[in-house]
Amino acid sequence: MNTKIVKLRGLFSNTKFLVVFSIVCAVIFWVIVATQFSPIVDETIKDVPVTLNSSALSQYGLQGFGADNFKVDITVEGKRYVVGVLSADDFVVTADTAYVDTAGKYTLQIKAVPKDSNSDYNVVELSNSYMEVYFDKLVKNVEVPVEPRIVNSPQKLTEDGLEFNNDDIILTQTTALISGAKTEVDRIKKVYADITIDRTLSVSSTVEAKLSFDDNVKYVDFLNISKNKDNDYIIPVHLCVYKNEKINTDVDIINAPSENLKNFLKYTLSYNELTFSVLQTKDGIELPEKISIGVIDLSKVSPDNKSFKFTAEEISKYVSDNSAIDNGIKYSGTVNSVSANLDTSAFTSTTLTLRNSNLSFSDGNKDKYSFDITPLRHITVVGPKADIAALTSENLQAVVQLGDVKPDSEKKSFPVIFKTGNSEMCWAYGEYNIQVSKK
Repeated sequence: MNTKIVKLRGLFSNTKFLVVFSIVCAVIFWVIVATQFSPIVDETIKDVPVTLNSSALSQYGLQGFGADNFKVDITVEGKRYVVGVLSADDFVVTADTAYVDTAGKYTLQIKAVPKDSNSDYNVVELSNSYMEVYFDKLVKNVEVPVEPRIVNSPQKLTEDGLEFNNDDIILTQTTALISGAKTEVDRIKKVYADITIDRTLSVSSTVEAKLSFDDNVKYVDFLNISKNKDNDYIIPVHLCVYKNEKINTDVDIINAPSENLKNFLKYTLSYNELTFSVLQTKDGIELPEKISIGVIDLSKVSPDNKSFKFTAEEISKYVSDNSAIDNGIKYSGTVNSVSANLDTSAFTSTTLTLRNSNLSFSDGNKDKYSFDITPLRHITVVGPKADIAALTSENLQAVVQLGDVKPDSEKKSFPVIFKTGNSEMCWAYGEYNIQVSKK
């Protein structure tokens, strides 16, 4: 016994032992006090996300909109050492959807419970006990047109001598794909590309347009449009600024058997030059010497039918459909119409009979087809007087143009083109077709 007492006295006389022993006793004492005598306090856990109880929604095919980022603050009561370490992950917060059965806006009760059913604290208060949620069916990939709309611009839109209007706005995307609540998506007929012009325009430029709806739509998103740093849906749009320039005019000749004939033809235009709108760019555009404003089809030209008229609408379309538009040039429409008159004083016409032996097919399989040559018996041929005088029916040849559609058992109509032997100066007047079927 005395020996044990001596050893114990020796331990307590050891400084290192005393330090370790004191720390252990302090920890034990702190744990006892913290767990047995810790005060009951209130603690608030902020920004706890709310989820929808969707089990009752699946049978109706409904989905909640506008609740994705809804959060509440939870006040709990418990011992300080317990509630002081709680976070949002320790709770399940749901909005009760038990009474949701049709599309519309509902006020839902919010409930919060600890994830741990054996938790040592109580939920005493929520910052919001109710939330409003819109329920509807979800629709996706609905395509709607995009329409440009200038929402802000300076009083003087362009520099002097330049032109710009809504028709001169080119959208990089003419349609948008939207997704969202069916009721709201159904009432969207178009989307606006809202454009802000912050300075007087001197050249064409590209700006960002913010996409918006005519009505106050909340529960619709764009699927194929990117967002900018301000979380707005945007698309680039081109603002095309034009300047009026006078350019010489011309016409194109089609269905001519040779270039020699094109060069031989003489014609006059009621306007040898017109005013065109020329795109203003930073580097400028080189103006063409001439611009074709329309086409003269020789199959419609005869000594008596030699005048043609091109309306402003036809000129605009022809110019835009051809290379001029690629060069940034369009017709300004300052003249309502332009007339073209061919000089046919050196031309005459005759009627020739097509021989069956002079008819062929583009695929070379004439023997495989049945046809009636009667509509091709009398063909009007136009050309210079000397060339026409030398022509006979033996010189007239015809080719049936089958194209991609081949004849079958039922008769179908196919176009026919004509050649006049070795003459490069004559052409057939009118359009001709023949009924063909497969034998």
